[in-house]
Amino acid sequence: MLKKSTLFSLVVLITVLLSSCGKYEEGPAFSLATKKARLTARWKVIEMNGIAVAGNVVWIFENNGSFVMEFNGNPNNNPAKWDFEDAKAKVSIYFEQDDVTIYYDIIKLTSNEMWLDQETGGGNYVRYKFERDE
Repeated sequence: MLKKSTLFSLVVLITVLLSSCGKYEEGPAFSLATKKARLTARWKVIEMNGIAVAGNVVWIFENNGSFVMEFNGNPNNNPAKWDFEDAKAKVSIYFEQDDVTIYYDIIKLTSNEMWLDQETGGGNYVRYKFERDE
C-alpha cells in the first residue's frame, strides 16, 4: 500500500511540475534551456501579422543586455538594451538615442522559434515571428 501511495504521489508531483513549466501561450511546455539562453541569439524576422518580411531583418539579443537590429546586414546606429519584464513574460527594448522603451509580450520562445506581440494601441497588436539566424 505504501508503495502505491508513493508512486501515486510521484506521478501527481511530476504532472503538476510539467504543467506549470510552460510560461508562454504557444510554448514550449518544457525546456531545459533558460529563457535567457533561448532569447540571446540572432533572430531573423520572417513574418509581421502573417505577412512575410521582405529583405533580411535580424534582431540580435546579446548576453550582456545589448540589442541591435540589422537591415540587410547593416546594423542600426541607435544603441539599445533589452531586459525581461513581468516575470519574463515580456521583453523590453530601450533605444537610447530616442529615449524610448518598447515592450513585447513573449508568445513563443523555443531554441529555434520566437513570437512576440507588440501592442499598438486600442487593443491592436503586431505579431512578429522569428527564426534563429545562425
